[in-house]
Amino acid sequence: MAMRPSKDPATMRVGVNLGSAEEEEKAAKVAVTMHETMVRTLNLVRLVILGSPVVVQSIFIHSVDLPSWLMRLFAIYAVVGVVGALVAPEQAFYAFGLKEFRWAFLRLYPEAASWNGNHLPDSDACISKSLLGGADVLGELAGVSVRLKWSTVDKFLTLDSAGWAVPGPETLAADLTLQPVYIKGQQLPDTYTLQLRIPSSKWDDHWLACTPVSHLRVGGWLRAYRSQQDASTFKLIQDSSCPVGTCKILSTWSTPPQQEPIFTTKDGGCMPAGFYLVDQCHGGRSYVGQAPDAEASHFELILASE
Repeated sequence: MAMRPSKDPATMRVGVNLGSAEEEEKAAKVAVTMHETMVRTLNLVRLVILGSPVVVQSIFIHSVDLPSWLMRLFAIYAVVGVVGALVAPEQAFYAFGLKEFRWAFLRLYPEAASWNGNHLPDSDACISKSLLGGADVLGELAGVSVRLKWSTVDKFLTLDSAGWAVPGPETLAADLTLQPVYIKGQQLPDTYTLQLRIPSSKWDDHWLACTPVSHLRVGGWLRAYRSQQDASTFKLIQDSSCPVGTCKILSTWSTPPQQEPIFTTKDGGCMPAGFYLVDQCHGGRSYVGQAPDAEASHFELILASE
């Protein structure tokens, strides 16, 4: 096993060597064979699903007139399609290559915008607007003003009249300046505070921070604060769960509860542990709250207009 540190002291890449080069070549051949076998099996399953109704209905083709037979066949396919779309929509979308009918899936499943087999958004314009764009630029965004957009839906981070961060339309999106965070003179990798830039709003030059979380996991919602000392730190994270051009945002863990810091810099400084920003519903309203990694929202960083 080999471990290789990245430029971020909070990240360690781990690689496992399973054997010699010859054994790796054999394993690669096995993987290719399995892939081809699974693809052909999937094609056969598709043919069986699509062809079975025709074969079965052909038994009764002479007992009814042609229009009635066609109507029965159409009804069977319609029932199969509806059941597949309701019970296993994503699997049906991939298995039958229904990319052209994405608009129909979007009516019931907004997350279908990111269904394409590689978990990437279809909209090239959407990807091109993101400052991330698949590149490792998380540590090069100091001083940049951005808008936070949820990757699978057309929602942006906005502020309501009370200063709470809520999902909303692009026309109300809040501009956020990413301010770097320093500990003992060293800039923390990919870590920023978020300063609001909304000249026409009373929240201009305020800072975003998370409210305290109770022991019952109530609270933790994002809101605007006047003082920079109240600002929470946020770490931008890209891992294998993030679609290209997106990231997750790890927020400082407000008190209570408290937990020992888990990220340590080379000079002994610490990066607080915390939850990830996510769209949450509380009291019939949507807020930008905190949740574990498995529920984290994926955000695009859209360059704010001048």
